[in-house]
Amino acid sequence: MSRAALFSGLRASRILELAQHSFVQCLDQGDLLFSEGDRGNSLYVVAKGHLRLYTTDGDGTQHTLALLGPPATFGELAVFDRRRRSATAEATEPAEVVGVPAKALRDAYRADPDLAEALLRSLAALVRSATSQRSTVLFWDLHRRVASALLDAADANDGRTVYLDANAATLAEQAGGSGSAVNKIVHQLEREGAIRQQGLLVEILDRDGLLRLIDPD
Repeated sequence: MSRAALFSGLRASRILELAQHSFVQCLDQGDLLFSEGDRGNSLYVVAKGHLRLYTTDGDGTQHTLALLGPPATFGELAVFDRRRRSATAEATEPAEVVGVPAKALRDAYRADPDLAEALLRSLAALVRSATSQRSTVLFWDLHRRVASALLDAADANDGRTVYLDANAATLAEQAGGSGSAVNKIVHQLEREGAIRQQGLLVEILDRDGLLRLIDPD
């Protein structure tokens, strides 16, 4: 849990206190950690494996929001609004998550300004990501949208790696392009040395280069 960016700056005593209230949940491939519409009562940290967050529209079509691997955190909204989950979390392979009850987090951030600030930063990142995804589809060409989607996905994990599903379908959905077109751009970025792809994992090699591609000015 201490590897997660949300908790990395906290005192060891605070992390130990939260760990004492936490629980571990193991998932098999295809298991749902929670479903869209469930009551939210915990924040989660990915300890092993990968999970997919997605929403389902009225026609039953699934829309992937993110693919998360260690040590990503998710479920922050439940800490604050105590409302129903806005997405479904599904294990894409055998996975293990650490759950931190919302009440324990609320008690902790009321006593620890550092944790409160970290949670606010995490929520701000969620808002920025949602805003960015909406605006990029409207105004950016596909090359820039793919670069942006790769960086967003990396930031949701460890800042360096992205987990892709087969044929990069999720990345294509996030970038708003066809799978074949997005795959061509991914291969081009690899040839240019910006990324390195190993199976379903993409490593960000030149973050500054991707940022320049997104905002050449």
